[in-house]
Parts: sequence; C-alpha cells; structure tokens
Amino acid sequence: MLSKTDSIYKNKGHTQIRMPSDTIKSIMVIKLNIEKSIPNISSMAYFDRYTGKLLKIKPYESFSNGDKVRRLIYPVHKGSIYGLPTKILAFLVCIFAATLPITGFFIWLGRKKKKRQSFF
Repeated sequence: MLSKTDSIYKNKGHTQIRMPSDTIKSIMVIKLNIEKSIPNISSMAYFDRYTGKLLKIKPYESFSNGDKVRRLIYPVHKGSIYGLPTKILAFLVCIFAATLPITGFFIWLGRKKKKRQSFF
C-alpha cells in the first residue's frame, strides 16, 4: 500500500495509514505534501481492507473548496502557513491580543478614580 501510494503521489512527504474501526470501511493512506509552502496539504488513497486492492484515489486538487479551507484552519491557527515570518506575525498578534484585557482594566480603573466635576 505504501509503495502504491508513493507511485501515485510523487511528492515528498510523510505517509499515514489509518486502519478502519469496523469491517465496512476501507484502509485510508494519507500522503502529506511537504514541498508546498502551505502545510497540511495531503492526498488520499483508499485500499480494500482484506485484499489490499486500490479502490479510490483522492488528490488534494479534487477536494472541494470547503475541504481546502478546513485544512487551512490549523496552519493559520499555528501561524505556520508560510513559515517563520507568519509565526512571528502570529506571535505579535497574540501578544497584542493578550494585552487588551489588561489595558482595558487600567482604563476602567482610571475612570473609577476620577472625581466627578460639577458644572455649577
């Protein structure tokens, strides 16, 4: 199954084999593509559980737009979508977001301590 998947998908990458949990499903072999700048791009091949015969291939290009967007959520969350520059950007955005409640508390505390001025 591994050699068949490697012959179908020529790209470099890690390969995962997911065994079925029951007798109905087939074995899914997932090959990640590490040659692309966007991580989490993978293609799949399905094999019969008992004979090892190739049943279906599903390259990344055949995924729906929704599936492609869903696969981008994790790299965007980690900041690893385009390597080190986006990791640094994600870190800075997280630091900024973490300071907002603290600065908001200090602004609120400053307003509580001000004396009310009378206009008359």
